[in-house]
Amino acid sequence: MAQYYRTVTDYVNVARLSLQDAVSPYRYTDDNLLLALNIGLAEMSRIRPDLFMDLKYQRPLRKGDTDEGMPAPYVAVDTSLVPVPSKYMSALDWFITGWSQFLDVTDAQDQRAQGFMQKFQTHLTTLTAA
Repeated sequence: MAQYYRTVTDYVNVARLSLQDAVSPYRYTDDNLLLALNIGLAEMSRIRPDLFMDLKYQRPLRKGDTDEGMPAPYVAVDTSLVPVPSKYMSALDWFITGWSQFLDVTDAQDQRAQGFMQKFQTHLTTLTAA
């Protein structure tokens, strides 16, 4: 199976569907969803650093380099590709949705958010990178 990647816009659109926030004016801002995406990538890098090892070796190392292969933070919702392997895309979707729902103050949202975060953690720790 060929590897494919989604754009930042794709991740935001999927999150909006999961959050039932697909009609403007949006309840969740683009900035908050973008922040959730960046935090999710950092969590993926912490839990499964092997997912980003290819990025580490795609450019020459420089003196004093501390880059561990983690993609640079995204600053705009645009067509930039997010280097998450296709079998882990849904895990990042779950993180973005769960983290965004933690911002809500209702008890029902907290339970749903915890469910998404648990799915994120389980998916990353049970699948093998290929």
